Amino acid sequence: LYLQFLPTCGQTYNNKRAIMTRNDTNIDVIKGESLSLQFGFRQDGTAVNLAGASLKGEIRVAKDDTLAETFSMTVTNASEGLITVSLSKEETAALDRTVKYVYDLFITYASGTRHCFAKGLFNVHKNVTEF
Repeated sequence: LYLQFLPTCGQTYNNKRAIMTRNDTNIDVIKGESLSLQFGFRQDGTAVNLAGASLKGEIRVAKDDTLAETFSMTVTNASEGLITVSLSKEETAALDRTVKYVYDLFITYASGTRHCFAKGLFNVHKNVTEF
């Protein structure tokens, strides 16, 4: 199973779409910025049908495992294997940039099989521009 990461937020990720298997994938966000990430699930080059799948993802404080935020996650196109993972600008604004966070993202297929498809550090940065 391969996961295609399609960046849709303000970050360019070297202007490339990355094909990855599950590994540590750090996410960087500017405090107060909306975050929207699109993932595509592929197996042998073919979209994985996500009909009936459920999604769950959390951000936790690394040192004590306290829940900091829960991602909004939706299957945006089941037949094409596409999902969107997001946080609002209010949700990222509530995160403390001095705290070390970790996250993971899970999918549970209709068959009941659960798979962690992304995990890593969730880094919050200070914005430079004043609003």
